[in-house]
Amino acid sequence: MHQLSCRCAKFIANALHSDSDVVSYVTRHGVYYGRMLSPIGRNAYFCCSRYGVSLYDIAFITKDFVRSYVRRAQSLDVAYRNAYRMRPPQ
Repeated sequence: MHQLSCRCAKFIANALHSDSDVVSYVTRHGVYYGRMLSPIGRNAYFCCSRYGVSLYDIAFITKDFVRSYVRRAQSLDVAYRNAYRMRPPQ
């Protein structure tokens, strides 16, 4: 799922910065104005909310960003499990 989100975010970022005025306009409208009424807006929102990134910073969702996000989430999960492990009564 992370790989799909990363690819989707890259596609949207490329479309937003496209040399074609029509492509960039339609993408901007879908992401910033249409939001949940637009498939590309819904995908942008999903990717950004998944990684805690603003819609305006969608270009920051790269493979390296996702890898570090996953590693950080895994290390926090391990730390949480270790901290709240059930201890036997003494």
